Amino acid sequence: MTREARIKQSQTREKKIRDARSRRAVGYIRVSSEDQRDHGLGLEAQEKAIRAFAESQGYELVGMLEDAAVSGTTNPFERQGFSQILEQQADLLLVWKFDRLARDLIFAVTTTDTLLKEHNIKIRSVTEPIETDTPYGRMLFSILASLAELERESIRQRMTTGRKLKAEKGGYAGGEPPYGYRANNGRLEINPNEAPTVQTIFRLRKEGLGSKRIAAMLNELGIPSRSGGQWTYSTIDKMLKNKKYRGQVDYFFEDEGLHIIQNGQHSALIEEG
Repeated sequence: MTREARIKQSQTREKKIRDARSRRAVGYIRVSSEDQRDHGLGLEAQEKAIRAFAESQGYELVGMLEDAAVSGTTNPFERQGFSQILEQQADLLLVWKFDRLARDLIFAVTTTDTLLKEHNIKIRSVTEPIETDTPYGRMLFSILASLAELERESIRQRMTTGRKLKAEKGGYAGGEPPYGYRANNGRLEINPNEAPTVQTIFRLRKEGLGSKRIAAMLNELGIPSRSGGQWTYSTIDKMLKNKKYRGQVDYFFEDEGLHIIQNGQHSALIEEG
């Protein structure tokens, strides 16, 4: 066999390998909430759509990467599921919609560019006709990513406005309920299993004990914190300063520099004085 023939044979073999790999695709599915994760809402529908699309287009689906209860505002390469994409030996990433990739514009665009330019991996949405490996497609993708980010910001603003209205009326405006309380249908109610410990903490403080000594006493008595671990003086300090125990709400909205202190709709655990 001549040198030219060997080179041609090698090139033909390499082309076959590239062509075979170009038909290999990996799917990616994501939901952002724990409720969707626990009940499978969204994940199953996304996977079904991706598998149907891959079959209709003749792609070999070599894997299905999943990130459940992971926010779309995080960097995709820092997610446990998505970070495995380079191990799949595929040239195509299939998503249900581009917002499954990222809700933050900069992450959506930079991730697409990184996959295409550094790893020759294209991205296709099975519900949106955009090719990210063409200039026109990338332009459309940027517009779509911008709209997704705008939607996220609008949702965040609506949620913030709703929280402010609740706080102004003395309602529970979100966040982790303090020890001694629990959330029920958007309201704070006393947790009977934790309330006696809260009242003991305030009684001991009234008797002159410091936060460090109170924490030590709770640990000596074998009373677990909410997390099941040891009490610390910093935890006790925060509890003693928490206005919710006295029947008030106290919320600070950093973006607007708004600090709301209002009589709450919940029952107080500690009496003034």
